[in-house]
Amino acid sequence: MNREGKLRIGISFGWNSANDSFWSSGMGQNLYFLYQVLKAQPNVEEVMFVYWGQKGSTLPKEMDVRRMHIPFRQLSDAIHTIDVLIEGTRLIKKDEADLCYNHGIKLVVYKMGETLIRDMEALVHKHHDGLGFRGISYDAVWMLPHLMETNRDYLQIMSNARVQEAPMLWSPYFIDKEVKKRHLEDTITYQTPMTPGYRITTFESNMDVVKTTMTSILIMEEVYRKDKNSIAHAYLLGTEWARAIPAFKGFAGRTDLVVDKILSVEQRIITPVALAELTDIVLASQWHCGLNYSYFEALYEEYPLVHNSKFLQAADVGYYYPEFDAYKGAKQLTYVMHHYDKERSQQVKKNQAYLQSLDPLQEANVARYGQLLQDVMNNRNRL
Repeated sequence: MNREGKLRIGISFGWNSANDSFWSSGMGQNLYFLYQVLKAQPNVEEVMFVYWGQKGSTLPKEMDVRRMHIPFRQLSDAIHTIDVLIEGTRLIKKDEADLCYNHGIKLVVYKMGETLIRDMEALVHKHHDGLGFRGISYDAVWMLPHLMETNRDYLQIMSNARVQEAPMLWSPYFIDKEVKKRHLEDTITYQTPMTPGYRITTFESNMDVVKTTMTSILIMEEVYRKDKNSIAHAYLLGTEWARAIPAFKGFAGRTDLVVDKILSVEQRIITPVALAELTDIVLASQWHCGLNYSYFEALYEEYPLVHNSKFLQAADVGYYYPEFDAYKGAKQLTYVMHHYDKERSQQVKKNQAYLQSLDPLQEANVARYGQLLQDVMNNRNRL
């Protein structure tokens, strides 16, 4: 803390060959938005990304952090100046936590992704890469809204710190930049299909049970069986590897979609490219992960989004079906095919209002993160 009582905050950041840009996962983007909302606090002097165990020279150029004006510091350099260290994409180990506490630094966990369900999977499948816990007592746990139901008690009991809900943050900064970089301005926004049948795209990664395409396939199959002209093509992005999985082949391979060569599994394609080149409708399916950047990007570019997110339902955006109800999902997908063009202007207005509420610099978000930060500094979260 400087002489004026202003705070210096570090956000832990890590990278590797599979995480070479801010499009590698939503977490990198989320940390930039966290950086923005904290930078906007009147009692904060500086916010920086902090790393250790890596060389700054290996930071991928694709991240373009210089143009974003994000300070990057080694923990060994930052530890003498920061007041708060927020665990982002670089996990803090016990010895690093002890070092921080010896310097009077407050430690906060910022939970952007599912922990409990992934640790359950690590247990039942005997994996050794669960997120787990490292014997650290934190000063606070900040958790995004869609993770609270499954993760709150798990993190609160094991971290010895009160879990507080933190607003979801998003802005079109990254998608706008990528669209400009790739010259997609004329093709990115939704356009009414000129040929019979709709192109349906899913973005679920199928890396865990939280985000899979299983329900989406059922929805599309039900629609396609009733009207063979309804779907021109169905793209399952990030799912190319699944063709070798017997359980997936036994399921998807027996659908009319696959038999008629309507459905294909594809490699991972970033959202702006997929929207511009492959998509008329985005179909989403998730379990306890109802807020996702691909949803926001689809809404921002005016695409109809069929989803099972209670959070988006509460905001009255997109076209909702409950949980795993493929029949109601099929009804919604069919409804979109026949009505979205008429409803588009109304839907876009609602989308814009909702997305504006997620902006990191929106007054309510700045105020809430300010209160979260104040609670940390006043030691209100230790159990």
